[in-house]
Amino acid sequence: MNVAQPNGYDGAKTAASALNHAQCASNGYMQDSGDWRNVEMQGYIKINSVMSGAGNCEAVWYARGGRHIDPQPNCQGSSMKAFLADSGATRFAKEQYHIAYNYTAVTNQINTSLIGKWIGFKYIVYNKKVGTTSLVKQEIFVDIDNTNTWVKVDERSDTNGWGAQGLQCKGNTEDFQISFGGPLAGFRIDNAQSIDFKWLSVREINGDAIAIQPPDAQPPGSCGS
Repeated sequence: MNVAQPNGYDGAKTAASALNHAQCASNGYMQDSGDWRNVEMQGYIKINSVMSGAGNCEAVWYARGGRHIDPQPNCQGSSMKAFLADSGATRFAKEQYHIAYNYTAVTNQINTSLIGKWIGFKYIVYNKKVGTTSLVKQEIFVDIDNTNTWVKVDERSDTNGWGAQGLQCKGNTEDFQISFGGPLAGFRIDNAQSIDFKWLSVREINGDAIAIQPPDAQPPGSCGS
């Protein structure tokens, strides 16, 4: 389910501008200044059953790109993604274009099955400068008991050194940060046979107002291929 930014989605304009990610980063957006960039995405899900033999069942919230369509490589198909599996496991991805994924290591602070329960899933992605370090911060919160009590269960900072396909869409480096906004934010479910959802929302936030500690550099070996 795609949610367009307030000015809507202009596919032709987005596809053309997305061919130069360095220019997108300079502008701060892919389509126009209304693009989703620093966002909080939230919703409640209940996984009723999963597809047998299809792989992990995961909810995936993502932003910072346009449509993820073939043919490949598709430069508007960039994104920063958060994953919440039916086992409670979490991970992040940096998609430099469709389809060029870089994953973080899987963690599981929840460590219990989510099947048959209403669970709140919140994803926050925002740009931040800490000292001289420019980073893209990703955070996952869950409301495990459906009581509007949110707990952070995973976080990662892209401080460079993550990704090796940035030049494909004219980023300045192979590990070029996806620091710009995109016209579409997405709510996706993988490998669920039956699922209920409610209260989905996307909102732009002020990343500069969020206080964080200076990040440690994320080891490239923990980021997947």
